[in-house]
Amino acid sequence: MHESMTGKIIVKYGVRGRGYSDRFRPYITSTPIQGRFMNTRSLVLSTFTCLFACGCSGDSANAVTSPGPATPDQVNATASITFDPPTLTTKVGHVITFAFGSVGHNVIFTPVAGAPANIPGTVANTSVTRTFNTAGTYAYTCTIHPGMNGTVVVQ
Repeated sequence: MHESMTGKIIVKYGVRGRGYSDRFRPYITSTPIQGRFMNTRSLVLSTFTCLFACGCSGDSANAVTSPGPATPDQVNATASITFDPPTLTTKVGHVITFAFGSVGHNVIFTPVAGAPANIPGTVANTSVTRTFNTAGTYAYTCTIHPGMNGTVVVQ
């Protein structure tokens, strides 16, 4: 079989049919450029589909994210100057995560027996945990933003 390239079309000479006259009759096949394009396109579409389905979008180690919706034992200190949820109910011995986004906050508990340690200073872009070992109601505030209050109810 012999191949010759004319522009973007490959012309092949060789046995295509059964008869002697078909032996040297040229026939056209797909171009190598089209084949590479289709393979590249398929690869790109497959990769995009996988990334979309997995929810991945590159290097997440360097991504800056804000806290997501509150989980059962998580309080988000939001950029809109609120604690979400404003009241969290949990059980004795549970660990509560206070998630801080890009806006700096703190968590200062009203001094009552059994209250966990405060989260002082200006805290941003991190999470801090506190364990609640005693049943009761624990009010807290962000002293940086007056009026930003929350409550943890431990049962």
